[in-house]
Amino acid sequence: MKDHSTAMRAGLEAMYLEKSKTTPIDFAKATAIFLGYTKHYKDDTYKIVEAEAEREFSVNSNVNNTEYKIYGKLDTIVRDGSKLVQLEHKTGQRDADSDGVYPFLTANVSEQVTLYSMLMAASGEPLTHTLIDYIKVPTLRPKRIPKGDTSEAKGTRCEIIEDGTYLGVEVSKTTQELYESDPKAKENAECYLIRINQHIEENPEKYFARSAPIHRNNVDMVNELYAMELVLDDIEECQNTGIDHFYRNTSQCLAYGSKCEYMSLCDGTSTEDNGDWEPRQGGNKKGSNKISFSKATCFKSCRRKFYYRYEESIQKVGYDTQSLRIGSLFHLGVEFYFRSLIAQESSNE
Repeated sequence: MKDHSTAMRAGLEAMYLEKSKTTPIDFAKATAIFLGYTKHYKDDTYKIVEAEAEREFSVNSNVNNTEYKIYGKLDTIVRDGSKLVQLEHKTGQRDADSDGVYPFLTANVSEQVTLYSMLMAASGEPLTHTLIDYIKVPTLRPKRIPKGDTSEAKGTRCEIIEDGTYLGVEVSKTTQELYESDPKAKENAECYLIRINQHIEENPEKYFARSAPIHRNNVDMVNELYAMELVLDDIEECQNTGIDHFYRNTSQCLAYGSKCEYMSLCDGTSTEDNGDWEPRQGGNKKGSNKISFSKATCFKSCRRKFYYRYEESIQKVGYDTQSLRIGSLFHLGVEFYFRSLIAQESSNE
């Protein structure tokens, strides 16, 4: 029998080790959706096969005949009876029961789904289908806590100070002291997490949903392989020619509502040698012949961004310490949650 409490602790502990890389409120959001997700799906009958499953295979480019590894890391692989299924976790800010969930709208044409299906087929483990596992990131913000006349008024400073609880949940002495000393203080991370946990528990349909099965056939996968080979050829053509062929796509400078990390290099307000930049951390650094979905997508969206990220292999100073956001923390927690369940099942065999 699966011990979900042990698995949840494993996920929370992994997330806690990365807590310093994000803000207390973002950490609370990641914790809330992790707790909500694991509770919502704890009765799943899937057998967890692998979490963060790495797969790759070799191809040769047509330009320099360089050997590359087409690489991918699948979120979770499960068995549904005899069917091998991928669960691909996606986070977003739309309600899960709305018509505008982007990963659902694009699921049937998703190159990532096709690439991962191709990798699994190439490794001799063909997927029956893929499911997009959508998780809404809380959009509620910390609010100012009203005074309240008595401790019976839940969600008030009076409740916190007199009963040591917020919305009926016990809080720390530090939180009590905060609201005793500062009557204008908004919810701190502890109080905010309590409120978000309750909101998720009361409205699970707004936070969690899964797509219909997404299938890929052999033709889809062959076409994806051909597309990846074309990207590799284009990359090598650029490498043979120089930075001018890694041209800019200015429509991507402010894509997804945020400024591109390398925009100051492109607009001339920074240079590579002025102390703003450092060697890039993480995978796919300079000299790597691995090509992943994210690396290929970066090249197709903006070649100049690709140049700075993968050819020069630089990042903004301090960027890595700030880059672990809500979705990444959630993925980390779920990875260790599923790994714990796998370990439990192995020990029971």
